[in-house]
Amino acid sequence: MPDTILIFSLGPVQGFLAEARRAQDLWAGSRLLSELTQAAIQACRRSGAEMIYPADPSQESLPNKFVVKLPEGVAPEQAAEAARQAAQEELQQRGEVARQFLQSIIPSDSVWEKIWQRQLGNHLEFFWAAAVIEDDYPAAYQKASRAFDAAKRARTFQQVTEDGLKDSLSGRRSALRTAQGDARSYWNRIAASGRVTAAQLKPEGRERLDALGAIKRFGFGNEAERFPSTSSVAAADYLEKVRGKHQSALVAYREILKAIPKFYCVRGSEAWPYDGDLLYLETLVPERLRTSYGFGDADLQQYEGQLEAARLALRMLYNSIGRPSPYYALLVMDGDSMGKRVASCASEEEHRQLSQRLVSFAAQARQIVEQHQGTAVYAGGDDVLALLPLKRALPAAQALAEAFAKIVPGGTASAGLAFAHHLYPLDAVLRAAREAEGWAKGMEGKNAICVRALKRSGEPIEVRSHWGDLRTLFGELCQWFACGALSSRFAYEAAANLPFLDGEPVQSELKRLIQRHWDTRKSNPPDPDNLAKQLVAWADSLPGKAEELTD
Repeated sequence: MPDTILIFSLGPVQGFLAEARRAQDLWAGSRLLSELTQAAIQACRRSGAEMIYPADPSQESLPNKFVVKLPEGVAPEQAAEAARQAAQEELQQRGEVARQFLQSIIPSDSVWEKIWQRQLGNHLEFFWAAAVIEDDYPAAYQKASRAFDAAKRARTFQQVTEDGLKDSLSGRRSALRTAQGDARSYWNRIAASGRVTAAQLKPEGRERLDALGAIKRFGFGNEAERFPSTSSVAAADYLEKVRGKHQSALVAYREILKAIPKFYCVRGSEAWPYDGDLLYLETLVPERLRTSYGFGDADLQQYEGQLEAARLALRMLYNSIGRPSPYYALLVMDGDSMGKRVASCASEEEHRQLSQRLVSFAAQARQIVEQHQGTAVYAGGDDVLALLPLKRALPAAQALAEAFAKIVPGGTASAGLAFAHHLYPLDAVLRAAREAEGWAKGMEGKNAICVRALKRSGEPIEVRSHWGDLRTLFGELCQWFACGALSSRFAYEAAANLPFLDGEPVQSELKRLIQRHWDTRKSNPPDPDNLAKQLVAWADSLPGKAEELTD
C-alpha cells in the first residue's frame, strides 16, 4: 500500500481566541490551541508520520491545521483517531490545573462535575481527510484538500443544553457552579477567597467562567497574568519615553504605589513592575479601583492619603511629559492566497520548503513585533496576531509585510488593524481587526492593509490601501504628524470640511489648511499648491470609501 497524505485540523478557533475579555484570555486561548495541535501532531508522529506542514512542530505557535505523510501500512483512520484522542487528553490535562486550583478553594460537587465534563467533552471539533499518494504528490494533496474542505462544509454538531447563568467570555455556555447557590454566588466566593487577583477575576461575581474560561484564567498559573494587558500595550511607548527622560518622576510614583498592597506586580521589571493601567489617572478613581483592583470601602478609606499622593505624582508626570495615549492597535495578518500557493507546489519537497520558509517568517515576525514594542499573541505559519502601541502599529505592519515578501518569494500578505481604546471590549476589537483584514483582502491583487478606528463615540472609520501606496505620500504625512510639523488639527479640520466640497474647492481648502497648520519651526513647508494637488490625487486613488466597506 503506498504512502498516504493526511490533512487534520481541530477547533473551534473562534472559541479559543474570540472568547476573550482580556489580553490574557487571548494569549491563553492561542496557547491552548497550539498545545492541543502539538499533542495531535505528536500522536501522528508516533504512528510513523512525517511532517510536511508545519515544518517545525516545536514552534511556540502552531496552526490548528497540519499536513503529514503516513507510511505504508498506517491507516489514516488510525492516525486521525490517535490525534483526536491526544488532543482531547491534552485538554483534560490542562484543565486539571484549573480544576485543582478551583477545588482547593471550593470543593466540587455533582452539579459542578456535570458542567465541567460536558463542556470539555463536547467542545473540540475535528476534521480530517486523506488521499493515497500514487505517483503524483500534488494530485494526492489536492484530492485530500478537496475532501477536507467538503468535510468542513458538512460540519455536524451535538445539541447540548446549557442552562442557568451564562459564562462571561462566550455568553453561551453555563457558568460553573455548585448545588449551593447560583454561578454568581460561586464566583463571588472564588474572587473573595484571597487566592486570586482582580486581574484574574472581577470581584462580586461580575465575572463568571465556564470550563474553557476557567482554563484560560487558571490553567496556566501566573504565566497568563504576565502577558501584557491592552493598557500596558497602549502605554508601552509612553513608558519608554518616561524611563528615558523622567525616571525620577516614575520612581517617585512607583514608591507611592508600593505602599498600597492592593496594587500587585505583574512582571519582574524593577523600574515599573505594575500593569500599564496605573499610568492612567482614570484608573485611580474609586469605581475603577473596586473593579480592577478589588478595593472595598475600607481600603479606599485606609489608603485615601496614599491614593491622593499617587494622583498628584501622576499629574506631575503628565505636566512633565504629557499623557499616554489611551489607544492601542490589534493586528491580524496572513499570507494572500496561501491555499492556491500550496496547491501549486510541484512536489512534496517544494511543499516542505514552503513550510520551512513559513517557520522562518514566524520567528522573524515575533522579533519585528517586539522591536516595535508590541506583543505577539500568535505567530505561526503565515498568520500573525499581535498587540501594538498605536504609533508603532503601521510601521510594524509594513515591516511584517515586507518580511513576508522577502522570505516567501513571490508571496504577499494582507493585514487588518483595529485601533481601539484600551478599555474597549477585546472581543469586539478582534472582530473589527478580522473584518478589516477581510476588506484588505477584498482589494484587487490583495497585498493591502485596512485600518479600522473604533472610537468611543460615533461611527468607526475605515480606510484601506495597497502597501505600496503607504510608502509614498502617506508615509511622508505620518512623518510630518510625528515630528509636529503638521498639526493633528489638519486631519480633523480636513475630515470636517472636505465632505461638503467638490472639485477645485477641495484643493483650495487643503492648501488653506496646510498653510494654517504647518509649523515652520519644525520643518520647512512643502509647496502648498503641489501638496494639496498630491493629496487630492492620493485620496481619489484610495479604493473603498467607508460606505463601500460597510456595505
